[in-house]
Amino acid sequence: LMESIPFGYKPGTITIIRKYPGKGAALCWNGANTIYATKGNGTYEFWAYDILTNTWTQKAYVPAHKPLKGGTSLVFKDGKVYLLAGGQKADAPTNFFEFTPSADTGTWTQMLTAPLTPDNKVYKDGSCLTILGTTIYALKGGGAHNYFYEFDGSDWTELETIPLRHPQTGTQKPKVK
Repeated sequence: LMESIPFGYKPGTITIIRKYPGKGAALCWNGANTIYATKGNGTYEFWAYDILTNTWTQKAYVPAHKPLKGGTSLVFKDGKVYLLAGGQKADAPTNFFEFTPSADTGTWTQMLTAPLTPDNKVYKDGSCLTILGTTIYALKGGGAHNYFYEFDGSDWTELETIPLRHPQTGTQKPKVK
């Protein structure tokens, strides 16, 4: 039986936050023995689950401007975790972070903001990250258009928007949610 993710603490206090994973919860696997998780649900919590010992360890809080909400996503690449923080507004310093694991809590680095343009709206439910080779891809959900971007390690590039209509039949496809 796998251990459930524990309750965490409010940053900088000993106050327990009795929240379960909710909108903004995300998982990624390091390809070996660790699963990384955000709890979302309006928290900054970030956890590592050791598959071999069946234990959770709370890691450094995500340094996002606002707590994690729907649209949060994780990927693992070259020994690091990359996080797209859902619900971060245009005035936030960034919405994209890199986590370097270590034996203690690990460290977060602010990365170049994942694009909010052309509609200048936040990443909402349906947004996600994925990786292919050395490139990270982001799909921006929750808006009228399905904007699609790639991150090459230093810069974001807008790719062709994922169509809302089927290319052959013309039938309406739902927006990403």
